[in-house]
Amino acid sequence: MSRLISLLIVACLYLPTPAEAASPEDIAANLQRCCVTIKKGHNDRGSGAIITRPVEGQAVNFVLTAHHVVEDLRQTKTVIAKDGTERKDVKYKDASILQEWIDSKTGERVG
Repeated sequence: MSRLISLLIVACLYLPTPAEAASPEDIAANLQRCCVTIKKGHNDRGSGAIITRPVEGQAVNFVLTAHHVVEDLRQTKTVIAKDGTERKDVKYKDASILQEWIDSKTGERVG
C-alpha cells in the first residue's frame, strides 16, 4: 500500500501545474475565445461564456449567462397539454451575441 501511495506522489510531481501548462498570453487568448457580450438594447449589456457540447453527434455552442442578464427577454405562458395538465411554455426574445477581441499589443478593441 505504501508503495502505491509513493508511486502516486511521484506521478503527481510530474503533472504540469497550471502555471507551467499555459502562459498568461495563452490564458488571455483562451478567455477571449470563450467570452461574449450579450446586447439586449441600445445600452443594455451583460456577459456570457460559450461552451461547446456534443448533441446528437454534432458540436453545439451554448451561451451561459446570469439570470438577470436575460430575465427581461423571457416570455412565459401557461399551456394545457393533451392530457389536461398545465405546462409552462418558456421562450426568450432574441439578443445579440457579440465577441470583442482586444489586441494584446495595442489594447485596441475589435468586434
